Formats: sequence, structure tokens, C-alpha cells
Amino acid sequence: MAQNMHQITYRYTTKEEGNKMKNFSDLKFILLALLAIFISNPAHSIVLDFSSFSSGDTGLSTVTNEDATFSVTGGTVFIYGPGDFGNFDNGGICALSSGNCETDWSLTFDNTVTNFSFEAAVYNPVDSVLVEAFNGATSLGSISVGANGLYGFGGAMITSLTFDDSSTGAGFGFGDFSYDRVGVPEPGTLAIMAIGLLGLGFTRRKRIH
Repeated sequence: MAQNMHQITYRYTTKEEGNKMKNFSDLKFILLALLAIFISNPAHSIVLDFSSFSSGDTGLSTVTNEDATFSVTGGTVFIYGPGDFGNFDNGGICALSSGNCETDWSLTFDNTVTNFSFEAAVYNPVDSVLVEAFNGATSLGSISVGANGLYGFGGAMITSLTFDDSSTGAGFGFGDFSYDRVGVPEPGTLAIMAIGLLGLGFTRRKRIH
């Protein structure tokens, strides 16, 4: 009799450990699936295209394109269409005030971005703009823009930028803004992950019953 009780206890313990191992295996599966999603989609490249906007003075102090918001201090956003000014293949903007592109403005993103770059086109060679990048309230450094060309902040993780304009002439135009969104899964990817997790839960419930 003692031997039979021992055998029953042994079998029960083995089944319990087996369930724990299956649960642990399921957890590893979920973690590996999540890791695969974020590894396969670490960043999403964006080039802001202004071709859908009407060229000229918008009359607005704030304009949003994709997940980027342009805000002008004491002026309005002027839109360049592709090829309107400089070498802006995708168009761009200037911060318009009193007929010139020479007032301060800022660029804020809905999500953290990296590999941010832009083209600058100057109207007057003596003009200059100080561009400072931020992650939250933390400054990531600044660059001085004083000539036509491509500028950027490399791999810095940016949430916003300020453009401090010291121009005394006609000022600057800015365009061909390019950046990568950091670690933001596409809606389709999130849907696939949700379906997978629901399927896993259904399978576990069916196995228990």
C-alpha cells in the first residue's frame, strides 16, 4: 500500500513539473516573439514630402507633416513645393516674418527619431541659424547653419529641435527633412502579434481542459 501511494505521489509531482515546464516554454515563446518584432523593425525611415501642400504662405504658425510639427515664433509657415527653392527634391519650409524667412521656429516629433538630417538654402550669405537638438529637456548639442548644404545630427535620439535665427537678410529655407522613427512597430505588425498571442492563449486553454 505504501508503495502504491508513493507511485501516485510521484506521478502527480511529475505532471505538475511538466505543466510548469510548458508554461515556462510558452513564456519564452512570447518573449522571443516580442524580441523578434522589435529587432526586425528597429526604425522606420521617413522623408517629409511637401508636395501635397499648397505652396506659399500658409497663414498658420503651426503645420504638421507626418509625425513632425513645425511651429514658428512670431510668424507663419511658408511652404516650398518640390523644386521651388534650393535643392529641395521633396519641398520644405521657411519661418516667414515681415516678408523674410528670418524668425525662430521649432520642430517637434510625436516619437523619438534618429539619423535626422535636412537641407538648408540661404538667401543671404551673411545669415546664420543655430540648430539645437533635444531629447526631452536634455540638449544633445547644436550646429551652426551658415551656408547651403546638408546638415544632420547622426545617431542622436531626438524628440525636438529649435532653429534660432540670427539672420539680418532674407534668411533661410529648409527642406528634404529625413529621419528614422525609433522602435515604433507598424500597425500591421502589432495586429499580427495580437493575433498570435490570442492563438497561444486559446491553445493553452484547450490543453488545460
